[in-house]
Amino acid sequence: MISAFFKCFFGPRLYRIYKIDDQAGRPYTDNLVEKVGDSVVKLMNFCYSFCKWTSPVLLFFFYGKVSIYFTTEGMIDLGRLGVRVGAFVLLALFCRSLGRLMNTDYVTFIEILSQAQTNNSHELKTLLRHYDSGFGKWPVDYSWKETYNFDKTEGKPVTSRLVKAQPIDDGFHLRLLSYIAANTFGLRLAYPGYTDLINLLTFNMLIQGRTNLVEDKKGYRAKLEAEDGNHIDTMFVDRRGTSDNGNTLVICSEGNAGFYEIGSMVSPLDSNYSVLGWNHPGFAGSTVNTHYSILHQ
Repeated sequence: MISAFFKCFFGPRLYRIYKIDDQAGRPYTDNLVEKVGDSVVKLMNFCYSFCKWTSPVLLFFFYGKVSIYFTTEGMIDLGRLGVRVGAFVLLALFCRSLGRLMNTDYVTFIEILSQAQTNNSHELKTLLRHYDSGFGKWPVDYSWKETYNFDKTEGKPVTSRLVKAQPIDDGFHLRLLSYIAANTFGLRLAYPGYTDLINLLTFNMLIQGRTNLVEDKKGYRAKLEAEDGNHIDTMFVDRRGTSDNGNTLVICSEGNAGFYEIGSMVSPLDSNYSVLGWNHPGFAGSTVNTHYSILHQ
């Protein structure tokens, strides 16, 4: 019971159970306990993201109030506020986990996911793809480490030729400012689809788009691991052997506020091509670990 509770505590959100054979697909229905706890967690995540995005403005605002907050009494008050907020978040996480534990759909899903994380077999992958959930905990389907370019003359693997940006020879203070800018508002200005606000506004459309691709187009969602450690959320629709254009693969790359779920995959699919769509780092299920390197390059 304790092990199952911690799996629910650290598990991802579950959105939908896809159509399986004659069983119709349906949205995941959370109970009241999970719904209340998850709503609080979402709110706190949004507040944290908003504060991080607007941190330069907040720092400017608090700069004039140093004499108020950076005193012994002010630090004690801030500490008390932090403890209260932390306790409130832990209580919300506890409620969400308890609600999940009482839901048979979620318990079944988290058991499949836990097994797939340790034994990523074809059978478990098939079972896991019956669910639409948060993508962060999914096992990696394909890593760049599995790619080898062979030297045909010697039969030995050779390294790929990667084009890397040359670092700019500037001072430490400029590098520090660049890093702060990139990790706060810079990336969000360059990639607005990375912001929680855009993801919140497009959430239902992304769920519906994935549902259409998986249930109607027989799409195959997979997680790819890039060399920089980012995980890329992809969707592959295989039309080989089913249409004249199926042997041609169309790779769809969206814009800086686009998602493959609601993007350009529709056009080549209507023409019966095989299609691979992917999301930029930080978009939907893709992760972003190297903010500064993305903007610097």
